[in-house]
Amino acid sequence: MRGSGLLVVSVLLLVGGAFAEAGDQLYWNEIQAGGVGEVYVSELDGTGAEVLLLQEPSFPNFIDVDPLPGKIYWTDTELNRIQRIDLDGSALETVLTPTAPLGIAIDAADGKLYWTEPQNGAIRRAWLDGSDVETLVVEFEPHGIALHTIDGKMYWTDRAIGVIRRADLDGSHVEDLLGGLVAPGGIALDPTDDRMYWVDSGSDSIHRAGLDGANAEQLLGGLINLIDIEVDPAGGKIYWTGDHEVVRSNLNGTHVESLFDGAFGVMTGVALKLEDDEAGSGDAVPAGGRAPALLLTLMLMVAASALLLRYGRRAGRSDQ
Repeated sequence: MRGSGLLVVSVLLLVGGAFAEAGDQLYWNEIQAGGVGEVYVSELDGTGAEVLLLQEPSFPNFIDVDPLPGKIYWTDTELNRIQRIDLDGSALETVLTPTAPLGIAIDAADGKLYWTEPQNGAIRRAWLDGSDVETLVVEFEPHGIALHTIDGKMYWTDRAIGVIRRADLDGSHVEDLLGGLVAPGGIALDPTDDRMYWVDSGSDSIHRAGLDGANAEQLLGGLINLIDIEVDPAGGKIYWTGDHEVVRSNLNGTHVESLFDGAFGVMTGVALKLEDDEAGSGDAVPAGGRAPALLLTLMLMVAASALLLRYGRRAGRSDQ
């Protein structure tokens, strides 16, 4: 009976662990003087902020999250690497060593990692373990990148020529969506409303438009050192990094809130892990992509209940 009890407890703990990783969370990177890099996590309102990783030397830039196995990925432009950790900050790995990588996006459903290399004018992808690198696009200076995997599209900004473009996920069928921008940076997608959001550090402003580039509008201006942006469609919020702050507002730019003030550091990439949303880190992931984790959790719950019932009956008979 003792071994059976331990089995039941183990199953329950596994189920509990699956639920413990659930929930909406906000992630961002910070670079402090002297090349000290930090990866942060907090609740969506900025409360409970904690450092997951402190690394020196390190210059963490754009960031994204793969929620199913629970990994955080980011680019280090200065040290020519893409790294990842578990959601609890453990298991630091260098996945790839490309030349000055910057923008990054995860296709969780297909197990692919996309990134930009502005110095080489390239957009590339690989498996999440860094294998089988492919060059998808070579152009001017691709910067931020976001994925719409349901439509099979990737979107990116190009700072050198001030445009936003999109293409199929294999790099084919490149389209110009918007031009005449000053210095577009981070970009995020709201697939539920067919909109894209981006920051422009050249004009100190945040904008949005339809996914086809139509109906472009400025939401906010007068912002300093804008770097990255993220969108929470279900929560009705956009999040961005600028200067030494992580900030959010409503989707239309109203009700601006400063969530975290680093004072002495520069906030770079920002990402979200959203439990009930199809969008993750600016990309759209089919709902089926989350199904295996949910199915596993339900199976474990059923197994735990069956074991408790079975051995509870045995214990009852032994007491008679």
